[in-house]
Amino acid sequence: MQSPGAGYDILRYIALPELFGDEKDSLLYFMGKKLARKFSISNMEELATFFYFDGLGELGIH
Repeated sequence: MQSPGAGYDILRYIALPELFGDEKDSLLYFMGKKLARKFSISNMEELATFFYFDGLGELGIH
């Protein structure tokens, strides 16, 4: 069975550390910052929907 987040996990936890070593954290920060500016999300419901449909997991308030 295929896991929806497997590709993301492979990139984040295996490929990026192999390619960039200690610089991976800075790279992830700036990539996230750039991506956040490309998507117009105005509330928590839209954010949860975005995460779900892009295979990043489920967000919720606990």
